[in-house]
Amino acid sequence: MQEDEAISRLKRGDISGLKFLVQAYQLKALCAAYLIVQDPQTAQDVVADDLGT
Repeated sequence: MQEDEAISRLKRGDISGLKFLVQAYQLKALCAAYLIVQDPQTAQDVVADDLGT
């Protein structure tokens, strides 16, 4: 699945699009959060809050 297909699926209400996007960007989000907060656990918490988990 490509990003544009995932977005199209989400627009149609298909949650598999969200799953794809979360998996694709979770590591990048975690790395960015860590660079800001400089604490691994806090970075995980920030990313989990942003993703609604």
